[in-house]
Amino acid sequence: LVQALPQTFVAVTNSVASPVAAILLASASSSMAAAEAGPVASAMASMASDDAAKGGNPGGPRNCRKLRVERGILRHFRRGWEEYPLLEGKAGQMRFGCSSAEDSMDCPYFHRLQRDLAKSFYWSGKCGRDYLYFVSQWHPLFGMILCHPNHPWTKSSRLLMFVASLAFTMVPSAAIADDWGACSTLGHADWLEPKLYVLVYVTIPDCIFGQVLYQLSV
Repeated sequence: LVQALPQTFVAVTNSVASPVAAILLASASSSMAAAEAGPVASAMASMASDDAAKGGNPGGPRNCRKLRVERGILRHFRRGWEEYPLLEGKAGQMRFGCSSAEDSMDCPYFHRLQRDLAKSFYWSGKCGRDYLYFVSQWHPLFGMILCHPNHPWTKSSRLLMFVASLAFTMVPSAAIADDWGACSTLGHADWLEPKLYVLVYVTIPDCIFGQVLYQLSV
């Protein structure tokens, strides 16, 4: 009897600790998955943890409904983020000006395309072609005409920003021209000083102002 007591104690401890350990392991796994995969996976992992704690049946009707809900949520959040067509690839999406635009409802990679247009500069792998495409998308004047039809920074936003930039820089430019221009009667001999004034009071503020407007627009 004395020899059997330790074995009995171990068996009882394992029988009690195994379900508890399984529940803790499921909870820890769901927490790690939630931290790595975002809010959608967090909700799914939390539901899986509840099922493990309650001893739910994987093939039961509640779990079938849960799976359908999870798949619907995943389809909703993945809509528009599919890969580009294999034949065209990313280079096939390089379009200019008034070419046909992708429909946001029918195009399976619409959101991916807009993200790449806003953040990516590598398209075809050819330096000259990618540089011309970069200029057509980001030049403040050429971009109003040549930018991609699906660019998140739209042509109308570019036009409004161009007008705002002119209004923002016109007054300091006129003041500098009045003091340092060809019609000035002050007779300044220093050629570097007016250029510094233009850099400090026109160029740098206009760059900052344009970047702020771009961030607000996109």
